[in-house]
Amino acid sequence: MRISNLFFAAAASAALMSAPVLAADAKAEWRQVAYSCESGQDLTVAYRESGAAVQVTAADRPAVKLISRPAKSGFRFGDSRHELRGEGDAVTWQIGNKTPVKCTSQDPAALNLAAAATR
Repeated sequence: MRISNLFFAAAASAALMSAPVLAADAKAEWRQVAYSCESGQDLTVAYRESGAAVQVTAADRPAVKLISRPAKSGFRFGDSRHELRGEGDAVTWQIGNKTPVKCTSQDPAALNLAAAATR
């Protein structure tokens, strides 16, 4: 039994040591881009590098995670109530039946992430 205890301890130690690496890899999958909107509102959009999802955060609302949806051009993410559409460094953010808000980014990464989202 002593050998199995040593084996268990070694396996547990290895798992704990790799946990920070896994957490760092999970963070590396998301890239944030800041957008300024015509309404004066600011949005932060975290793009999943795979292009499968985004997380949108507005100053006055909790973060919303949206999945990729088919788009005729550019990219589109949504759920039953929220929609983010975009192309290049510009996005349109809509909540429910409210008027869509147009936003742009000065971040050069926005163009690359938009291109990845359209794949």
